[in-house]
Amino acid sequence: MRTNRIRIIHTSILMSFMLTTMLSSFNYLNAQIELKLENKIADPNKTNELHPAIMNSAIYRTSGSQFQIFGEVFNNLSQPITFVQVYAAVYDNGGNVVATDYAYTSDTYLKPGQKSGFWILIEKDIPENSKYALTSTFEKTSEVKPDLLKLDTGFMSKDPVEIVGTVTNLATETATSVSVTGIFYDENHTVVDTNTDYVNIGYGIPAGEKANFSVEPVLNYENHYKIKSVALNVDSLEYSMVSNTPNSTVTRK
Repeated sequence: MRTNRIRIIHTSILMSFMLTTMLSSFNYLNAQIELKLENKIADPNKTNELHPAIMNSAIYRTSGSQFQIFGEVFNNLSQPITFVQVYAAVYDNGGNVVATDYAYTSDTYLKPGQKSGFWILIEKDIPENSKYALTSTFEKTSEVKPDLLKLDTGFMSKDPVEIVGTVTNLATETATSVSVTGIFYDENHTVVDTNTDYVNIGYGIPAGEKANFSVEPVLNYENHYKIKSVALNVDSLEYSMVSNTPNSTVTRK
């Protein structure tokens, strides 16, 4: 029993050291925690080419007094990246770390110029005048997925907020593990929520056929009234979304 406790302590110390090392090794975005939202937009043209941009983040308090951070990662590199993780460290006024956590972006595969939402749940109590820092890790990949998934949106309903539409597989083979992701924004283009709909789970979309999707913001329910627009992406194990899809962004009327 004592040996197990020692192992747990050693593991906790190691994880804390690794996260601290990661946060000190990368460029990160500092943002003031405010329950009243601010527009936190990073210019991707001014971001280090060796690191994808973390943009439009905000922190919200849930009804259960937990905090959650939403934002998006913009791939400003010249090649696709995959397995992007975003790390958050929350600091008090004295500069001490009071909470840490991380999450993957909604999309596993990001083409150059593509963005993906993320959601990080902070389960510890956080002082309202704290600051948070975000950084990310990722893997470069030589894989280039053909743009053969066509996304068509139907409409964006107001109450509840919901995006519906279809995905058409333009390839000659079945598209498997198809997912449609949505990044929901307020009027200042700050991220309010993000979610994923898995289309035809277990079956995929056969060549030349289409399937319906529905994406709803469910993680940040208390702030759904702020949502004004949504950016959509569709991806599968084999294919990515047709470039320059005109209706991949929907505005709420």
